[in-house]
Amino acid sequence: MKACYFVITIILLLRSGPCFGYYKGSKFMNRLHPKASTSSVFTDNCPQTSFEFPNSKQTTDYIRVKTRIPDLPKFTVCGWYNRYEAADQDSLISYSAAGGANTFTFIVINANRADVQLNNHIIAENLSLKTNREYHICIVTYAESSAKSFLYVDGELMDVYNGNNAWAVKGGGVFILGQEQDGRGGRFDPNQSVRGTISNFMLWTRALSEEDIVKMYQNRCTCPTDYLFTLEDNNIELFGGVSAIQPRTCN
Repeated sequence: MKACYFVITIILLLRSGPCFGYYKGSKFMNRLHPKASTSSVFTDNCPQTSFEFPNSKQTTDYIRVKTRIPDLPKFTVCGWYNRYEAADQDSLISYSAAGGANTFTFIVINANRADVQLNNHIIAENLSLKTNREYHICIVTYAESSAKSFLYVDGELMDVYNGNNAWAVKGGGVFILGQEQDGRGGRFDPNQSVRGTISNFMLWTRALSEEDIVKMYQNRCTCPTDYLFTLEDNNIELFGGVSAIQPRTCN
């Protein structure tokens, strides 16, 4: 009889796994995050950047990253985001490589839904973000033999999704914050423009650990030093009404 109970328990756990979207924010899900591929070296003087997108329903305001993006079989993006209004969709991230406009996107659809897409596949869509409140958001993705994507909000794991090596992101594309590319480098939709702030946005070419992400959430002045880019002046171009605003200082 004990053996039968044991088998039933295992079956329930498998059926309640991340493919079914259960256990959001739970310790069970936290154990699914892999360890970092390399040990993280942190700095307590992480570059502090903050930008305001003041206008709604426009196609002129955005940030274009100048840093060349390599092929990304695994990567992590993190940043702080404050949404001013919930009237329209907000396209925080739009990366377009050859062969598709939606190579990697993160779009807040409404107060109860945000979509993460990789190579035109929606990999996450359950997220609640209130307006006029700053959130720390991290997306960790790796496309290997057992591809997974992890979505963190304020240091807490909210979703895990299984995938395949089709999630690997091609390099050489156009990386834009604040608009959604329907064509490489353009064809923006005014109803998908950001109105709010984006701060301390960074990309790493590896999967950061859960401990790394929690540490950054708890102290926004610290971060792993091996980032590919931050939003410092030499890495970006500003368009339209986007302006740099005073970030928090690190002492």
